[in-house]
Amino acid sequence: MSSRRREKTQPKPKQKPRPILLTVTTIYILIILTAPYFPTRFIGHALLCYAPPQLLFIPLGCAAVPSLYLLIRNRFPKIQLLTLLAIVISLPLIYSYELNLFKPKPPKPNLRVMTCNILFTTREVPEMLAFIKSNKVDLIFFQENEGDTDSPAAYIAKNLPDYHLFTDGSTAILSRWPLTETKSIPQHSLEQRRILIAKVNSPTPFRAATMHWSVPQISRNLKNFEQSIPKQIEDCDQLINALKNEKLPLIFGGDFNNTPRHSLTHKLQKIYTNAFSEVGSGPGITFASNYPFVRIDHLYTNSKIQPISCSPGPSFGSDHLSLQGEFHIIK
Repeated sequence: MSSRRREKTQPKPKQKPRPILLTVTTIYILIILTAPYFPTRFIGHALLCYAPPQLLFIPLGCAAVPSLYLLIRNRFPKIQLLTLLAIVISLPLIYSYELNLFKPKPPKPNLRVMTCNILFTTREVPEMLAFIKSNKVDLIFFQENEGDTDSPAAYIAKNLPDYHLFTDGSTAILSRWPLTETKSIPQHSLEQRRILIAKVNSPTPFRAATMHWSVPQISRNLKNFEQSIPKQIEDCDQLINALKNEKLPLIFGGDFNNTPRHSLTHKLQKIYTNAFSEVGSGPGITFASNYPFVRIDHLYTNSKIQPISCSPGPSFGSDHLSLQGEFHIIK
């Protein structure tokens, strides 16, 4: 009898932990975080870098629920804590979240700039006019500035007679100071679009440029999406060639249709300073204005212009939020 009782009361062997959820979650996170370093022409790179962070986070959210449940049930708590910790740490990286907490005291700004894809259906923009006046914006870059003499840029220039407008196609530069040495370059990928470059004759002259890159659209079909990838590479290479060997202080901005995680953004940031990445705070999302999910509008400078602040601004009726920044031109 005693031996039988001992057999019955013997404790069950402990179940060995099977970190399947942790392993799968870790592999998924590694794929997402290393995607920007995949070959630029690889469709997987484009899919994972253009995908809205909210979409990429869905599988992680699905992994967090059972992990949290098992943690509450005290089932292998160390593994569940590691899984949840990996998800929490990856979130700001997937969102391209900027903190920039420890910055030296900046110099006083002497240049205020804004870029906005103003959307071709918008014509008169009184809210933008009031914003430029009240915030004393010195330089404005426009994209999708359709309408010729009835375009948003023309409307602003008409109501700010002391400003100077340079426009061609659907892009425009509006400046508080005179513009000279203007140049309009048809983009190879979309010839109806232009790269606009001008010398801004401020107290310290500088060069300004704006552009509107093509965009891979997965909504059409996967083949169309893949075929559009080389167009963006061409946009990037053409822009770098157009601005190379610039001796003046340089600032350029526009709708790049390119996220902070994309390799082309990384390529530009090796040459120029991305203002939001340098001094911005938060995700800096600029599209879409109603339901923001990605940052595709950017401002860049060379080493002779220092970003002081950068943040998304109002939409002025567009489907993009504007991007505004304060800068210091180094004399």
